[in-house]
Amino acid sequence: MPKELTPTFTVISKSCDGDETAISKILEFYDPYINQCCMRPFYDDNNNLRLAVDLEMKGFIKEAAYLAEPWCATDKRLAALSQQTFLFGYLTNRLTDEKEMKVLRSSYENIGIANRIESVKKHLDDMEKAGRAPEEIDAEALSETANILSELGEAE
Repeated sequence: MPKELTPTFTVISKSCDGDETAISKILEFYDPYINQCCMRPFYDDNNNLRLAVDLEMKGFIKEAAYLAEPWCATDKRLAALSQQTFLFGYLTNRLTDEKEMKVLRSSYENIGIANRIESVKKHLDDMEKAGRAPEEIDAEALSETANILSELGEAE
């Protein structure tokens, strides 16, 4: 099975809910980056300066990810950071994973905006069928994404 290019919406969502398997998948994805962040100069036995991963620091970072879970589960900031990306991806058909789209549609239904979003999605599809420029469609999608998120913010 090919390795995922990025963590899926489902994995991110589950990790925010405290699913340890999902958190592990995200940490695995970011492992090369974490290694780079944890590079420190060390002197080897011959007194040569070398770069190596500081495993203690790496352990602290990974532990912090698990300790941060309650923040993710109760604080809406993480969701706020990703919701516009997923909404834009959904509206512009760039989000193609059926499982992720099912989760998004379900969440849109739960908060009562599914019809609004499907209406915008149809409008954007019609623009594409009419031969409108991709940049124009993206601009309209960004504008509608901002409008929907603004409406959601006002409703809270």
